Amino acid sequence: ALLRASSARGAAVEILHGAVLLLDIVDSTGLANRYAAEGPEGAERLGAALATHLRPVFDLVAARGGDIVAMEGDSITAVWRDTPELPPAAGRAAATALALRDLLEGKVIRQRIVVAAGALHALPLSLGNGRNLFLLAGPPLRALGALAADCPPNQVLLAAGIEPSPEIIGPPAEIQCPDAMLAPYLPSGISARAVLAGSGWSTEFRIVTAILLRLDGFLPETDDGAPLSRVLQLIQGTIAGLGLGIFEVIEGDKGTIIGIFAGLPPFVLDQNAAGALEAARRIAVLLEAESIPFGIGIATGRAFTSEVGSDRRRLQIVLGPVMSLAARLMQASHSEVLADPETVVTAGAQFSFDEPFLLSTKGRADPVPVRRLLGRSTARTAAALPERGTLIGRSDEEAHLAAFLDHAPGGLAVIVGEAGVGKSRLLAQALRLAQEGGRLILPAAAQAIEQDTAYFALRSILTHLLGLTDQATPAGIALRLRECLPDQSLLGRAEALTDILPIDVEALGPQQPLSGA
Repeated sequence: ALLRASSARGAAVEILHGAVLLLDIVDSTGLANRYAAEGPEGAERLGAALATHLRPVFDLVAARGGDIVAMEGDSITAVWRDTPELPPAAGRAAATALALRDLLEGKVIRQRIVVAAGALHALPLSLGNGRNLFLLAGPPLRALGALAADCPPNQVLLAAGIEPSPEIIGPPAEIQCPDAMLAPYLPSGISARAVLAGSGWSTEFRIVTAILLRLDGFLPETDDGAPLSRVLQLIQGTIAGLGLGIFEVIEGDKGTIIGIFAGLPPFVLDQNAAGALEAARRIAVLLEAESIPFGIGIATGRAFTSEVGSDRRRLQIVLGPVMSLAARLMQASHSEVLADPETVVTAGAQFSFDEPFLLSTKGRADPVPVRRLLGRSTARTAAALPERGTLIGRSDEEAHLAAFLDHAPGGLAVIVGEAGVGKSRLLAQALRLAQEGGRLILPAAAQAIEQDTAYFALRSILTHLLGLTDQATPAGIALRLRECLPDQSLLGRAEALTDILPIDVEALGPQQPLSGA
C-alpha cells in the first residue's frame, strides 16, 4: 500500500509517522534442520507448516489496516501509518500484536512479536538495471532488534509509551496503480513465472552461498535515499558480470543489510561458492575505494526456500543454518570478507585466505573456523601428467597430437568432444608428450567467474613468462618487463598488455598510440 500510494502520487520518497511490527520465528534454524532430515518430503512438510502458520498473520495484519512490507529470513515486518481520521498507528499495531499472540497460541511454531513507533521513510531505490527495491527505514526499524532480543517466545513486547488501541480498524481502501509502475519492484524472474497459472517459488531445500553485506554508518533516509541508491547501483554493476544480483535490502538494528544469494534462482552459477567469493572481493574493493566501512559474511550450506502469504500478499522465505552463519560472520567482519569452511573448501584453490580463527556462533556447540579472504590466488600448479601407458581407444588421436608436436613449427590443436569422453585425459597425455620432447609448457584456463574479464586465460601465461609472484605490484611488473624484453623499443607498446596485467606503463616511458581493430 505504501508503494502504491507513493507511486500513485509520483513521489520519490515519503516521510511518514507510524508504527512497525516485527514477528520473529523462534529457532528457525532448528526447525529447518529437523525437516531437512526427512529428505525431499521434509521440504514439502515444512512449506505446508509455514504456510498454515503464517497465512493467518498476513490476513490479520491486512484486516487490521497494516501492510506487510518485508520478510528478512525468518522475520516479518509490517507497518501502520498515522492518519488524522484513525487512532494512533502505534495503538493499532500493538492491538494487532496481541491479537496475533492469541491467534497463534499453542502452535508448534513459536514466535516473538515486538512493536515500535516513530518517523519512517519509505524509499524507492533504483539498482540501475531496470529493477527497483522498496525500503522502509528510520529509527523504529533500528529499535526492533533490541526489543526482539528481550522478548520471550510467544510473547509481545511494546516499545515504551505504546498502548494498544481498544478500537478495531478495518483495512484501508485499495489504491490502484498501473502494473507497469509496480513491475520494476518485482524480484527477478517473478513476472515471467506469474504468467504460468498457479506457479510460484519452488518449495525445496537448496545448497546456496549466502553473502550478507552490512553498510556501516549509513542512514538510508539521508538525502532522500540518493546516496544509498548510488551505492546499490555500483554494487549491482560490480557483480552483474558474474551472473549475480542484489536480492534484498533491509534496514534494522544491525544497519543497512544487503543480501546476495548464489544458487537461489535466478542467480544460479556453475560454481556458486567461487562466484560468491569473487563478488564479495569485488564489492570489498569497491567499498574501500569509496571509503565506506562495511562487513561481509559468506556461508555455504542448505537453505529452505518457499513462498508464504495470502491471496493479497506473497513473499519469499529463505531460512536455515547458512543464513544465521552468514549473519554472524557479517557481524564479526570489520571492512573485510569472512568465509565459513564450506565456502573455502568448495571454492577450491581459486582464492587465498588468511589463517583460520575460531568464532562462536548461535546454535552451534563448537566454534567455527573462519578465514579472511585475501584475494584471488595466482599460484601456478604444474600440469598433471598421466602415468606412462596406452590410452584405450584413442590411438588415432594420440598419434595425431604426437605428429603435431613433432613437426609443427607452430599452430593450434583443438580437442572437441562430449562431456566425459576423456578430453582432459587426452590433453594430459599431450602435455606429457610435449614435456618429453623438451617443449615449454604454459598452461592456461578460463574460469566461469572471470567470464567478464578480458584476456583472462592469457594472464597466467604472462605471469609465468615474467616470473612474477603473487605479490607483484604494477611498478614491479613494469620493472620485470624491462628486464625481460630484449628489444627495449617494445616497451613503448606495453600499454597493449594492461588489459591482461596491471602494469605501471608510466614507469616504462612514453607509449606509442594504439591502433587497429
